[in-house]
Amino acid sequence: MTPLLQKWKEVRHSFAHTLGAIELVWQTNHWATMGLGFLTLGGALLPASQAWVGKLIVDGVVAAIQQGGDPQNVRTVFIYLILELALFLLRAQSSAQAHPAIDSAPARQPHSR
Repeated sequence: MTPLLQKWKEVRHSFAHTLGAIELVWQTNHWATMGLGFLTLGGALLPASQAWVGKLIVDGVVAAIQQGGDPQNVRTVFIYLILELALFLLRAQSSAQAHPAIDSAPARQPHSR
């Protein structure tokens, strides 16, 4: 058996019970299932949106330089920077809530001998 075929079988096996688990969650609470789906989709789209806004920032800076610092272009870049900051804070907040044990764990003290 080729390594690629073996890997494909492992992937298929790992998703064998996924539909059953989703069905159980759906039976428990429809709204929670949809909320979980939307949050998962939002979490997946957040890095892509950050990259896209970063591209808009670069494009705006290039346009502002080429047009001699046109105030409208500078204002547009500033808006993109604020949007990028908001996306960054949203991602940082969602990451902190996803891993609360990491953020609240006490710092290790080195052993003294």
